Amino acid sequence: MPARNLRRSTGSTDSLRYFCRTVDEIEHVMDEDQYTSETSFELRRVGGPDWQIPSEQNGHGAVVERMHRWDDGPEDFQYAERDYEDLVGVMTVRGPLAGKKGVQKRRAFDHFTAVVGKGGKDPGTQYLMTGGDLRIRTYNMMGEQFAFHRGDKSEEVHVQFRGSAIDMCEFGIFEKAPGEVTVMPRGVAHSVISDPPDDESFLRLNFYSAKPWRLPTDPTAHKYSSSFDVTTTVHREADWRTANTDWRATALR
Repeated sequence: MPARNLRRSTGSTDSLRYFCRTVDEIEHVMDEDQYTSETSFELRRVGGPDWQIPSEQNGHGAVVERMHRWDDGPEDFQYAERDYEDLVGVMTVRGPLAGKKGVQKRRAFDHFTAVVGKGGKDPGTQYLMTGGDLRIRTYNMMGEQFAFHRGDKSEEVHVQFRGSAIDMCEFGIFEKAPGEVTVMPRGVAHSVISDPPDDESFLRLNFYSAKPWRLPTDPTAHKYSSSFDVTTTVHREADWRTANTDWRATALR
């Protein structure tokens, strides 16, 4: 979502989204021709709140714009009333992505060329998006990661999307289930193993930041104890999976 672009989303009663804001503009977005498969997912939340869609929905006409600046606190907003027709379809994209689509959407788990996490700069995956101090990458690891390692130039946020895992670091061992997030500080040695090791469902989204993450709320102050059931539909299998029948054995080495 480009900077300066006003936006609004409409979701279902159980719509949930991960996002982060970056000061620097996004400079690189993975090309769509780098897809190797086509997959869709259905996530069902268990143990969450019973949200209901409000009876009145904002449509065309007057739109309330809510503005939040970098130095604002979690509850600091400014509000302004705009006309829908003055906002939609009038944006001009500037910056590194000028001349491209502006708003860009990618399938985050459809670009792998192998099972990753076995060393050698993670062949088989790539950065989905990069810009300034931010890098975004996904992983489809199976078994144990090749070694403990530490990020000397970045702090990591791990978002477990599918499959269970065990995160290991100098501070302890932590079980991870779909929907859970880990913040790994700079310089802390860590590794991960899929749980169980021969489970091939592991999918994870990682954010790497060269600047410390700011946590405006307490991530451990849970309001609910919910979990996610993930149903996967493979519309097109990746060639590297169908061509190499021994890829599971290779991933577990």
